[in-house]
Amino acid sequence: MSKSKLNPKFRRNSHGQNNLLLATVGLLLVVFVGAIWLSLAKQPEENNQGWSSTSSDLAAHIDLLTKEISDLQSVLEEDPSNKEAMVALANNQYDVGAIYLFELEQEPEGTSWFNRAVESYQKALQREPENIEARVDMATAAFYAGQNELARANFEQAIAQNPAYANARLNYGVFLFHSAGDYQGAIAQWEEVLKLDVDKDTLEHTRNLLEQVKGLMTQQSTEEGKS
Repeated sequence: MSKSKLNPKFRRNSHGQNNLLLATVGLLLVVFVGAIWLSLAKQPEENNQGWSSTSSDLAAHIDLLTKEISDLQSVLEEDPSNKEAMVALANNQYDVGAIYLFELEQEPEGTSWFNRAVESYQKALQREPENIEARVDMATAAFYAGQNELARANFEQAIAQNPAYANARLNYGVFLFHSAGDYQGAIAQWEEVLKLDVDKDTLEHTRNLLEQVKGLMTQQSTEEGKS
């Protein structure tokens, strides 16, 4: 993410999944984590699920998440094979990283938590390598932590594991767009999503992604023609 200037908002939905709202280079990037998918979309005016960006509320959320992290670590000390606890630990570490990096704009702290999340996801995947949702979440955490090669490898592994898993293709397209400026690669991933049996909202977001990126390509081509 270092190549893009981000101004994101963090929220957590009722299913305990992570959501990020990222604004970058005139495009808005919405990230839903825990079977995450990333897309470009209009930014809502209000926070979802009662999330507030005040320092006291964010501190309270961090305290809650770190307490849950401590509890999960205790569970794993007693039962190191507990796959559900491993993934829950990684998700909470991801959430803390998102608050620090995107809401509080404390990059070193946020990056540190994303790196911890990556490690926890990797441990979970050692136990359950077929968990494609955790793999895509781990790839996205790696993306935010600046571990682009790890992110790329796991996005590609998830797609190879299940080419019809739309979230992996949506995420990988955004990764290609932001990490490598690979517009055509991103478009190719999103066009594959349109061929899948996905819900109406996913179709709408994917079409929005394609429309905005193709529009950006046209704009850049026009500007280059004038120079």
